[in-house]
Amino acid sequence: MSDPTQPPSDDPFAQRPQQDPVTPPPPGIPGDVPPPPPPPPAYGQTPAMPQYGGAPMPSYGVAPVANVPNNMGLAIAALVVGLCCAGIFGLVTGIIAVVQASGVKNKAAMGDIAGAEESARKARLFSLITFGIAVVGFIIGVILVATGTLNTSGSISTS
Repeated sequence: MSDPTQPPSDDPFAQRPQQDPVTPPPPGIPGDVPPPPPPPPAYGQTPAMPQYGGAPMPSYGVAPVANVPNNMGLAIAALVVGLCCAGIFGLVTGIIAVVQASGVKNKAAMGDIAGAEESARKARLFSLITFGIAVVGFIIGVILVATGTLNTSGSISTS
């Protein structure tokens, strides 16, 4: 027969003997809390990721982008030089070059590599055309100033 002063052993609310505060309670006791998570990595360090087989996992939903040069720098330089040296003619072809160059990245991202290469080729072509128009416009301006046809003194010539 059991002692009436002692609670039954299957009673979940029974008083348990006090344990050492350093020793954690055995697992499975009601009220047991899981251990805290590990601390975050230090500033500037990436958390350690488990490696499964060593191969990187593929990223889904993102198509690989081909490395097609877009010639944007050349197109912007052509636009500025064309505007300064050839006026409206350089401006028009320079804008066409910039528009073609801006379409390269979008076409490559959609997987249209042939279209991206074609836009890059057109951007380069229109940039070179703009530089050519600018050179011709600069030469015409020098000739007009040298012959006196273009008066740069600010006064009106009455000859």
